Amino acid sequence: MSCANDMPCPVCGKGHIQRHLKREEFEYKGQTKIINGYPLLICDACEEEFVSAEDSRLFDKELTAFQRKVDGLLTPDEIRSIREKLGYNQTRFARLLRVGEKNFARYETGVSPQSRYLDWLMRILNDYPETIKTITGNRDSNPSDENVSAGYPDNVSDDVLGA
Repeated sequence: MSCANDMPCPVCGKGHIQRHLKREEFEYKGQTKIINGYPLLICDACEEEFVSAEDSRLFDKELTAFQRKVDGLLTPDEIRSIREKLGYNQTRFARLLRVGEKNFARYETGVSPQSRYLDWLMRILNDYPETIKTITGNRDSNPSDENVSAGYPDNVSDDVLGA
């Protein structure tokens, strides 16, 4: 199935692009994901193939979900559920985990997969919420504390912590 588009080709400038729906296979760690109806834009003159930014965002999320499944990582819904169960908003939970707020938002929206280390930490916090006290260094810590990462010196980078 294809549909014509009057937009000129951004590569050669001579042809026009047409949208084609194709079957595409993506491989990750020996596992294959097949997408029927993957939208490609193809120039009728130079035959250059590319994907629109909108379609790229949509299918990147689908491929990230596939990678999470293969890697056995928590899904965005599971991450959100853990955070909410523990009573944290995104900002405070990101601080607790020692990750950037924008990065954490990407994990919860499915845009990016979290690291295996971070996944492991969230699973521990879910199963053993009392470990939050160990992480914060504050026996009376709760989700509304201003500095949930008080247990770490300021000079410890996220790289050292594996986040």
